[in-house]
Amino acid sequence: MAQAYFVGSGIASLAGAAYLIRDGHFPGNDIHIFEQSAITGGSLDGAGSPEADRVLGIRLETLSGLLAGLQGQPAVLAFAFEKVGNERPNLGYATVYSLAMLLKILFAQLLLGG
Repeated sequence: MAQAYFVGSGIASLAGAAYLIRDGHFPGNDIHIFEQSAITGGSLDGAGSPEADRVLGIRLETLSGLLAGLQGQPAVLAFAFEKVGNERPNLGYATVYSLAMLLKILFAQLLLGG
């Protein structure tokens, strides 16, 4: 039987495992996640102070808005704004939303051969 292995228990590994189970009908017992830390979640584990939590030098509050903007998902932005309680997710969203939409349109046209 096939086995799946993930190195690190960050959000990407956890999401990958969830998709394997949900969409790939992969048995959960055949998925293995290796983590050196005692806490799962990687950079998004929530440990530490809000002032120190950064990914690639970007505050997590701003990063949540960046991710929402890249996806073009105002619902994700609203969730992040509600959880954080400040304007940083809006800043991240506004930074990338227009560029992300433009790139999606250009990519769709390239795929369609136009």
